[in-house]
Amino acid sequence: MHLDLKTLLVCLFMWQSFTALLIVVYRLRYAQERTSTLFVTAKYLQLAALILLLLNDFTDSRLPIPISMLLALAGGTLESLALLMLLRVFGSWVERYYTILFGVSIVVVVLLHLIMPDERFVMAATCLFGIMIIALPAYILAVKIR
Repeated sequence: MHLDLKTLLVCLFMWQSFTALLIVVYRLRYAQERTSTLFVTAKYLQLAALILLLLNDFTDSRLPIPISMLLALAGGTLESLALLMLLRVFGSWVERYYTILFGVSIVVVVLLHLIMPDERFVMAATCLFGIMIIALPAYILAVKIR
């Protein structure tokens, strides 16, 4: 069985859309807080990244890939921050860590795109930074909270 990349992107798009819809409906019923605002914003950024990836075949430009990767990193960062706020571990050191990590990831993705325009390297670097972005909330959820 072979899964086409476009099919996978459409499935991811639907998943992100329904998640964003559920959070928006939740926010209509309950008080709007900073955490849910960050989470919804993260989902919108991730949806925008998926839309750019889906539309990549319809453009001659090389820009959709790095832009979608930057949007995905921004969405992942905001999603991680929202999780850390829910876990009540958000503080100045967490904010500093994510500011530096996100800044470095932007610089690396842009430089890779300019120096080596092969989209595989840009995607690989984005995945590596994505792992580093989600590592702290994953660690806290898996190890610290029991």
